[in-house]
Amino acid sequence: MGSEMCIRDRCALTFLGVLLARGSRRKLRIVEMPRVQAGSLDAQEFFAKFGDRVPVIVEGEVRHHPAFNISFNALKDLCGNSIVQTRVYDKNSLSWGGLVGTKYMHLAEFLDAHVVNKSKEADERPRYLATGLSLPQICPKLELFTPIPKYVSLSVYPYDPEHYEETQGKRNQIQSPEIFIGRKNTKTEIHMDSQLGPFWMSVYIGSKTFRVITYWEAEEHLDLKNKKKKNGENRMVDQSRASQRWERKVRDSSTGEYVSKSMEIWTPDLEAFPELAKVTVYEGTVKAGDWIYLPSASLHGVRNDEASFGVSVNALYPAMVDNQVDICADSGFELGCFIFSLYSDC
Repeated sequence: MGSEMCIRDRCALTFLGVLLARGSRRKLRIVEMPRVQAGSLDAQEFFAKFGDRVPVIVEGEVRHHPAFNISFNALKDLCGNSIVQTRVYDKNSLSWGGLVGTKYMHLAEFLDAHVVNKSKEADERPRYLATGLSLPQICPKLELFTPIPKYVSLSVYPYDPEHYEETQGKRNQIQSPEIFIGRKNTKTEIHMDSQLGPFWMSVYIGSKTFRVITYWEAEEHLDLKNKKKKNGENRMVDQSRASQRWERKVRDSSTGEYVSKSMEIWTPDLEAFPELAKVTVYEGTVKAGDWIYLPSASLHGVRNDEASFGVSVNALYPAMVDNQVDICADSGFELGCFIFSLYSDC
């Protein structure tokens, strides 16, 4: 009897070891994002090499911009009375980037309470100024400090208020530069930008780490359009709502009940979302003075490694038109992509 128990125990331990080994092998396939030096490529060479394929960081590309020498105190002096939209991160939220709790504040108040110093209220989570209002609305003077980088200075979707009503108010939001400011460890979860267009960001203060999944990689492995029609899942490209996080019902081993769990890129649960282990995740840190470009409809999450300030734009460029149209058609022209493509091409 004793030997039989010993054999059973060894079998159980061996089986458990196999399970643990399998679990430990399942992890994100993280690939270092390509990097090039400022001035090493002209715009045509840049788009031919990277434009519709992979995200890329151009080191030192915006070091000559006036904003590279700016400080948070200087931002307060320049734009402190501006009203900005701030939100907090909630890992259970299905909203854009996992951000909830919109609160409008003066920029000076936001910087003092949530970036430069600790939050005024001990129980209030750090707020993140992440999109929502454009630079012309918040602080037009700041545009003089943050010019459009040379690679993307020629857009086929130019800023043109004449068509504001024709695009249901979306034209200004698409083209106008937006600012992103957050303290260390603030972040956005994996998401896809509206209009499904290309994305770029200039970083002027601090550093930010990006994790990126390209559209065609996600389309192949993540079932973006929910072709399998699994219960309890939401698509990242949805017909009726803005880009959202992916939710799945999973069984809680401690209670036996099923609970909702959202896909995360920073602390991924690969048991709940095993398909995440199939995709290539590009990771790269963008430091002050650097610039990053993401191809159309890239899924991405962003984490502030230090208190940071950056400027971003979603717009379309001549070399990207064919890829943009392919992606819009493949997605069923979701998330405003039809209007974006129509006015870009016409």
